Amino acid sequence: MGLLNIVLLAVLFTCGFAKVVNITPCDETNEEVCKVSEVRITPCTQTNKCSFRKGSDAAISFDFTPNFSTSKLKTMV
Repeated sequence: MGLLNIVLLAVLFTCGFAKVVNITPCDETNEEVCKVSEVRITPCTQTNKCSFRKGSDAAISFDFTPNFSTSKLKTMV
């Protein structure tokens, strides 16, 4: 099995454990700047609340639409 096949299987396997979760914007959220449409958390089995064990790995990804033009994107956590 080639490396590409292994990577593809790993991606498909990981995507199967991602869950689209319900989001509640913070009070100070300004949707005129950016609209978050979907948030996915891996691993997560529930849509309302995800629990994580201390020391375990988790990943978050999200889809958003900015209401401005930019050539650079800077992310912070």
